[in-house]
Amino acid sequence: MPRSTASPPFAAALRRYRRVAGISQRELARRAGYSTDYVSMLERGVRVPGPGTLAPLLEALELSESERLDLQQATWSTVPTSPNVEPPQTSASTLVGRSAEQAQIDAFLARSAPALLVVGDAGTGKTRLLEDARRLAVARGITTLAAGSNPNPASAPRSYAPLLDALSGFVHIQAPRRLRGLLHGCEWLARLLPELLDMGVVAPEVRLSAEQERRQIFRATARFLTQSAGPGGALLVLDDLQSASTEALDLLAFLLSGPTRVRLLGAYRPGDIGSLHPPAALVANLLHRDDLELIHLQPLNSVEARHLMLNLLPPTATDDQRVADAVRLSDGVPLYLVCFARSLRGQLIAEAQSGHASAEPPRLGLPTGLVEVVRRQLAYLPAGSHEVLRATARAEAQAVHRAELLATTHQSEATLQLTLEHLVRIGLLREVEPDLFRVHHQVVRLVAANVSLA
Repeated sequence: MPRSTASPPFAAALRRYRRVAGISQRELARRAGYSTDYVSMLERGVRVPGPGTLAPLLEALELSESERLDLQQATWSTVPTSPNVEPPQTSASTLVGRSAEQAQIDAFLARSAPALLVVGDAGTGKTRLLEDARRLAVARGITTLAAGSNPNPASAPRSYAPLLDALSGFVHIQAPRRLRGLLHGCEWLARLLPELLDMGVVAPEVRLSAEQERRQIFRATARFLTQSAGPGGALLVLDDLQSASTEALDLLAFLLSGPTRVRLLGAYRPGDIGSLHPPAALVANLLHRDDLELIHLQPLNSVEARHLMLNLLPPTATDDQRVADAVRLSDGVPLYLVCFARSLRGQLIAEAQSGHASAEPPRLGLPTGLVEVVRRQLAYLPAGSHEVLRATARAEAQAVHRAELLATTHQSEATLQLTLEHLVRIGLLREVEPDLFRVHHQVVRLVAANVSLA
């Protein structure tokens, strides 16, 4: 089949928005902090950016909210092309195995319920589901303010994070004239967003107690969001709420309890929230008032997992044994499946370009990107947790008894008990029988057993 001359979706979208902005590749690279060669590769479809790489480009292009979402969605339907392997024809908005969750979000957006939270372990697709929901909200005329994950979950959250990031990002994409109107009567917001000082927005110079000043900031935020609301209201889309600061959670509680048209669509990892953790109080309060809907996100079943893999691979992969191996190893975790698919796609392209088959069937390897993803997840564990996880992963049997871990790790019984409870709560270990533990996911077991976690 002849090679298509059409640009991949992201490359075409990036080039279009750069030209609309009236800047060169060199200027875009300068603004985003990248090399001109890298921007050129993006526009030629040679490279596809990840979320961290994409963010500086969105800021540099000064896109509107709908334009930012369009460019973000384009990354999902972009795959490398080759003369012999055609990319799959899938929609950027397709989510495999999540039709029930999408329907619940769709119903939530159509009503006036204050909050909906997506609950799931790391890698189950919470962020992807929020991205899809935000696109749908924008199409419905709902003003959305979004903030992503915490880059350093081991550190204390920054003041008002992630709500501050959502407000700041929204402010920076507004046209100056419109922003001045939205800020009318919201002068106290300058205490939260110092960048507003550059626009002449100055908080009143009055002597107030800390609590009084906080109330003024809360009211100014509520007024700003009310004035910014579209026909469908305003929606805060906040990921990784388990890392939210106490100040942000207090402000969220204020916004959701008042007469504003502000609603919350968020996500968090349940294992990272204990009964005394600040987000737990917000969740409990919303549930008590019957103001909260929950979506518990589970791993995909084997049929859905295979479907997701094949959606990201060329048609030649349908009968490839490596697909079945990846589905088995991934345990239905969408993030793991995507990492396997990206790696396998590169292998298939290289094999098609080489033109001759190997004497032995190619084997599936653990992708470097997936190893790094898991290592980052494990890096924030306390040292004692590393030791227990490694010992469990390296044991010859799939499951390890508490007594064996006690002898292997040389921890006290009390310390080991706390460590095991923590690892089970955050989903890294599973207690298959009383006092018998195994690593919950096979990918985590492989990484923990073979890669240093120190």
